[in-house]
Amino acid sequence: MSGLDVKVLQDDGSTYSVCVNAATLALVDAGVAVKDIVCACTATDLGLASGEGSTAVVDINVSEHLNNMLTLTYLPKSEKIVQNELIGRLHQNRLRDLIAAAVEGCQQLHSILEATILEHVKKLAISVESSG
Repeated sequence: MSGLDVKVLQDDGSTYSVCVNAATLALVDAGVAVKDIVCACTATDLGLASGEGSTAVVDINVSEHLNNMLTLTYLPKSEKIVQNELIGRLHQNRLRDLIAAAVEGCQQLHSILEATILEHVKKLAISVESSG
């Protein structure tokens, strides 16, 4: 079975999520049929770090990487979580909030990826028509 290698040239946080999203686009661009666009998103709770109120944020950068960080891989069409990883310890209520924020981030990302893929396919179709 073949694998897919991803080389990270610069790390500014959420590296695993970026790799999953890039790999998904690479597979689609290569013509691999997929039932759903796999999306990944990282979320953390900035309020826990500052001692202030809780604030869940997604797509965190390297300076926001904290001990309490959730990375979630999601299938938006089937609404299934296929992988999640929590670094640190959270109260279950905060975990639910981070999961909800990461799922929302994946859904927003899905819309962007889907639009990008559609635009790319249209360009390819125009290119094929003009070369024929």
